[in-house]
Order: sequence, then C-alpha cells, then structure tokens
Amino acid sequence: LVRNILTVFEGKIPTIQKDWSIMAIRWATTCKVMHIASRSFQVFRCLISFLDQTMLRDMLSCLTNTISDENSGIQGFSMQILMTLNAITSELYSEQLIAFPQLFWSSVASLTTIHENEFIEVLSALSKFISKIDFNSPDTVNCLSATFPPKWEGKFEGLQKIIMIGLRSSNSYEPTLKLMGKLTQLENSQIIGEGKHRVLMTLLANMPRFLHAHTTKRFSDDIITTGNYLGDMADKNEIIGLSRIIESLIKRRFRNKEDFMSQIVNVLKRHFFPQYAAETLVFLLGLLFNKIGWIKIETMDLLKHVFRVVDLSSDEFIGLGADLIAPLLRLLLTDYVDQALEVLDEAASISASPFDKHYLMMSAGDSTMRKNYDKIVTLF
Repeated sequence: LVRNILTVFEGKIPTIQKDWSIMAIRWATTCKVMHIASRSFQVFRCLISFLDQTMLRDMLSCLTNTISDENSGIQGFSMQILMTLNAITSELYSEQLIAFPQLFWSSVASLTTIHENEFIEVLSALSKFISKIDFNSPDTVNCLSATFPPKWEGKFEGLQKIIMIGLRSSNSYEPTLKLMGKLTQLENSQIIGEGKHRVLMTLLANMPRFLHAHTTKRFSDDIITTGNYLGDMADKNEIIGLSRIIESLIKRRFRNKEDFMSQIVNVLKRHFFPQYAAETLVFLLGLLFNKIGWIKIETMDLLKHVFRVVDLSSDEFIGLGADLIAPLLRLLLTDYVDQALEVLDEAASISASPFDKHYLMMSAGDSTMRKNYDKIVTLF
C-alpha cells in the first residue's frame, strides 16, 4: 500500500518519500498510542532511503526504554524498533553504515536482552553489518574502537564472546552458530575478540556439533569449513596440536568419540586451564538449558571428561555450591537423569553455599522454590 501510494504521488511531489519517512519516524518515536507508533515504524521500513543522526537518536532513545521489558505490549513495540534497525542495516550501503557506529554498538548492547526474539533480531542485524563492513580493515576497527560507549557497564571482551549465550536456546542456536561462523573467518581485533581466549570460545561453541557429527557420521560443509578456520586460529595462536586433532576428526580418523574427547580435554588442560577452567565449566553447563536433545547428550559426554581435569577446590569455585551444577540438577526429573548422574559422579568436591538447600528443593520439583530461584542472581 505504501509503495503504491508513492508511485501515485512521487511524480507530483518528488520529495514525498523523504518527507513521509521523516513524518513516520517522528510519529513512531513520539506518539503515545503504541499501536499507532508501531504502525508508523512499519511505514518507515517501507520508505527507508536514508538515515540521519536525529532519526537514529530518537529510535535508540525509545529502545533504551523498552528493550527487555516484561510487558508483552511493550515487547511488541521494542521488536518494531529492532526490526527497523535491522531493516536500516539491510538497506544502507557499507559507506553509509560505517558513518553510524552508534548503530553497531547499540546492537551489541542489545544482545544482553532477556528476550529470545529480541536477541535473534539483533543477531540478524549484526550478521548484515558484518557482511557489509570489512572488519579486517584497521580503519574499521579504529573507527569502532574510537566510538566505544564511554559509559559501557562491565568488560567488553569482543563480539564473539557476547553472542555465545545464544547457544543456550534451541531457538537462537542456529542463528548464533551462523554468526559465529562469520566471526571465525575474521582476524583478531578488539571488536571481534583476541588471542587464546577466542580460540577457546570457538572450540567450546562448536564441540557439541563436532561430537554429534562423529556420532552420526555426517560432516556438513559448514562443520568442515568451521573446523578448518578453527585449526588456522589455533596455529596462529600457537595452540599446539589442536589443528591436527580437528583435522583428524573431519577426516574421520578417530575410531571412537572417547579418543577425540580425551585429546581435546588434554589441549584444554595444557593451554587453557586453570585460567579458564571456571568459564569453560559455566559455558558447557549452560548449554544444558538448550532443549535440543543431542546438544544435552553430547555436552554431558564432554563434561564428564572436563570435570576430571578441573580442580573444584580452587579459589574460583569456593562458595558456588550447588549453583554450579544447577543445570544438571534440573535434569534429574527428566529422561536425561542417568547421564546427569554420571556427570555428577565426576563433580565430587563442590564447596557449600548458603543457597544449596534452595537449589536442591528446586531440582526436586518445588514450584515455589523455582519462582524464588528465578529472582536470585546466579551463574546462569
């Protein structure tokens, strides 16, 4: 309808598309009636031909007040803003995009949303941004680094790490892996991630599907490509032996999965533990929230090996108590109970915490405790 109206009037009013865009975004960002504001964002998406700082400022101002809101109506409005930012990223040329570094950083910040649908929309926008902008160019990295928000809360350790929480969800698992695949092909930088830590994150993110490929004997082109890039990253960061292990997996040289896991865990122990032991455990345990069955199974198989080489009595684990194994406890009332118990057998020396009783009651199916647990700040 919007495009048909344009064709009727643009001969008589050459500026109608620009004028209408400005009016639509003004209504979208100032109208108090959420229904009209949402429709105005939809109209604007049909008209996108340019963007200026005022438009972007007004949209981001609205987004800061709505993203992660628990009200379903406001969630819908927030999605309209994110869909509009995604559409802008899609429509603008690369030289136009780099002129709006706020668009990139606001998208990165939005990855901390509590809602899956918002997270997935942001992933889509960032994927387009990465496809259009050369992140291997020092000029791009310098431009984005120079515009890093000065009031950013917490430590930013690169885009690769921040998107990995998406692997905990069955809905965001595939789009997160696809974006990670793009990031794996990029050089180290402050924006993407740097050093050995980046190799570790890439390895951990892909381990469930590497193991599943071995189980099913099906190695997709995507898995082979990712494995090759991971091997290159390992060699550049002098992670001795990792590229050979990945190459052996892809070429199906391992007779059984246990051999592959044992060699991977040896690499983890030699190059990444104890420095990243806690982070590794928390990430892998977090994958157990994913509803996809084979991800739970393959992750628990790996966890049995990892727990054997982690010193749970070290300082970083003191006081965590049952919070550390909460994802395993949640599986005790499911069909995965046997495997969960096998993993728990390997986690023999977990220190106590004041909340242990609550975690155990919650895992036993106490609905009241589950509600209370959701309000407690935990590792997960």
